[in-house]
Amino acid sequence: EELDQILERHGRWLETNGASGQQADLRGIYLRGTNFRQSDLRRARLQHADLTEARLFEADLRGALLHRARLQGADLEGARLQDANLSYATFEESIKNDQEQATGEWLAANLTDADLYDADLRDGQLGHVTGLLADKLAGADLSNA
Repeated sequence: EELDQILERHGRWLETNGASGQQADLRGIYLRGTNFRQSDLRRARLQHADLTEARLFEADLRGALLHRARLQGADLEGARLQDANLSYATFEESIKNDQEQATGEWLAANLTDADLYDADLRDGQLGHVTGLLADKLAGADLSNA
């Protein structure tokens, strides 16, 4: 099934409060590098999705389910993540050379101006992300992050 069709049906589902269309179910899907710039992904199912290096600039992810999603190197600048479930999400990974040795560099998510109000970030890996601001984390659960 084409991603464009899934997103179009999801848009209808959102507009009609579920009366028409279908909630986007992208659980476990390989979406590495996908351009979701300014996409409306409210309440989308993205658990275990590989969103490594995805372009989520100004995407609306309010209430999205991103449990255990891979977001290394994702551009989440200006994204709306209020009430999103990002528990156990991976926002960073150590870059390794051909011998699988750490280079000291990190592939980390950009969270500049991302709104994480009331987001569930429990056990998220956030040590090397960029742009994470305290005033955008009001009410967020950062337990073990």
